[in-house]
Amino acid sequence: MRKLRCVDIKTHKHEGPAVVKAPQEKLVRSREIANILDVHKRTVELWAAKEIIPCHRIGATLRFDKSKVLTALGIGVGGDQ
Repeated sequence: MRKLRCVDIKTHKHEGPAVVKAPQEKLVRSREIANILDVHKRTVELWAAKEIIPCHRIGATLRFDKSKVLTALGIGVGGDQ
């Protein structure tokens, strides 16, 4: 896999690694998702590994977008379903 590099538009010179903007909503740990769903945090990590729920891998850690996880599981964001 090629690494993306930032290029200065005016000079067309490489300026270093590309920066990816973080999602607008704060990413949370598996423990917080587990508390919301009333399951063990390891269950959340297994669901992520099986791609049942979406996650972001940051180094060796997993982070989750709460609304995307709830949508993937068919649960309303407001918790009314």
